Amino acid sequence: MALRPESGTARIIFLDVGQGDCALILYRGASILIDAGPATAGYDAGEWRIAPELRKHGVTRIDLVLLSHPDQDHVGGFPSLARRYPVSKVLAPKTFQRHPDMLKRLEEARIDERRVSWVGRAEVKVGDLRLIITTPESSVLDNDNEGSMFVRAELGQAAAVFTGDAGIDTELRMMRHLGARAQILKAGHHGSRGSTSRGLLERLRPQWVVISCGANNRYGHPHPETLARIQEAGATALRTDELGSIAFDLGSQGLRRVDASR
Repeated sequence: MALRPESGTARIIFLDVGQGDCALILYRGASILIDAGPATAGYDAGEWRIAPELRKHGVTRIDLVLLSHPDQDHVGGFPSLARRYPVSKVLAPKTFQRHPDMLKRLEEARIDERRVSWVGRAEVKVGDLRLIITTPESSVLDNDNEGSMFVRAELGQAAAVFTGDAGIDTELRMMRHLGARAQILKAGHHGSRGSTSRGLLERLRPQWVVISCGANNRYGHPHPETLARIQEAGATALRTDELGSIAFDLGSQGLRRVDASR
């Protein structure tokens, strides 16, 4: 599967959506979302956080949306967003093809089945940018988190890895699909104690670990043990609850952190 390329550097923005997940990738005229933040009775990340970010960057359509799993803090903001922006394609784990919550969100977003691909493994190319997508091979899950989509985004020698809300056991099973080095790791499950394992950190050796979590959230994310593991691995933890949105540029000069407000 390929999206149309134009020119420019790749930018990855880990959006501050509160207690939830959403990353925006912009490259060669293409716009890609990994998850779409939460929606609750009084707050919709799609409307209040993500749509303004898309407008700021001149995005008029969303080429691809990757939905890691059906939890509302990852897919809740998608319907309101999809009603504002044309969405060309959606990829989601085949494990959730009949999941009522996932199907409900797609219906609310008015996404018909022709625009959805239920995947086990896939690769998306946008010019030189590659998205390598894998999902756990299991028809029976202890919970939806363990069916989370894993994504490796790489351009040249720079890479970022996303693990959804998968726990440590699933991380360790999936490591062989994630490559041997990634400068950026998106912390699993908002920095919970049961994700972002030592094994994963040792394999990827990230420079930065981005934690997407809400200020003073009721779960206590990120957990002190997770922060300690990140520090022991020699990585720097970057938290959206403290820093707001966090951005990086990938290009011929390698990977560098940039001001997310610009």
